[in-house]
Amino acid sequence: SIYLIKTKMAGVNSKKTMEHLKSLNIDRAIETNDELEDFVEIISRKSETASIIMAAAICDFAPEELTAYEDKTPIQITNFGKDKKRLHKAHSLHLKLEPSKKIVDIIKQNNTHIFLVTFKTTASSTKEQLVEKSLFNLKRSRSNLVFGNDIQNKINLIVTEDNEVLEAVDRASALDVFCEEFFRRVG
Repeated sequence: SIYLIKTKMAGVNSKKTMEHLKSLNIDRAIETNDELEDFVEIISRKSETASIIMAAAICDFAPEELTAYEDKTPIQITNFGKDKKRLHKAHSLHLKLEPSKKIVDIIKQNNTHIFLVTFKTTASSTKEQLVEKSLFNLKRSRSNLVFGNDIQNKINLIVTEDNEVLEAVDRASALDVFCEEFFRRVG
């Protein structure tokens, strides 16, 4: 079976997809990095998972510490979440960020047989820079294909596990090239 599993930001999941998520003990759309990590842990450990196309754009940074000032009194916060207390009276904030965990990297750690597709988006990169960043992503995550795109220069390409760069003139043709390459390799 093939499922398109959307994060909450990406839209509403189909009834069939929600039934599949419920069978994995996930009762709603994925919303946070932690929820996505839990889902990836579950799905990548399932023996029937043959491929994953990981298109979810997650936060590159996560809060490490927040200092809020209410009436000149600092409040230190190190435990974050959408269900935590809100700072309605804060007049000044100092936020310390740390790099987020690369969730996509756990897929091949859990199951080396999964055919993994990842994405690398840049802004204002040259083709050479995009290829270099896509190759780095490919090696780090052990992806089989990386769909690279630069949102400002409108560069779209696919990098294969054989270090081959497949170029396209626009996004639509890049998607065509990607689909052809994916199905050629996966079957």
